[in-house]
Amino acid sequence: MAAQDGTHVQVDSDADGTADVTQTIDEGEVVFVGGGVLQGAKVTSDKPVQVHEGTGDVGSTYESRWFTLFPTNLLSSDYLNPVASSLDN
Repeated sequence: MAAQDGTHVQVDSDADGTADVTQTIDEGEVVFVGGGVLQGAKVTSDKPVQVHEGTGDVGSTYESRWFTLFPTNLLSSDYLNPVASSLDN
């Protein structure tokens, strides 16, 4: 989903290095990629976007999950564990 008008979005859904979907969208508009994406797929844009992935069981009429995808520069190889308290007990 675009944050600004005139956002150019490219999606390499099969991770082969070539954009499979290219669209220019305006604020609040989305690019839908049907048929799934493979591991290593990339979304690039020239302006800020938010990216979500929806998944579900084939043949199911009710089950789905949504994941927010983060920019590569925010990814880490560190394990982060949020805690609710700073107490040892």
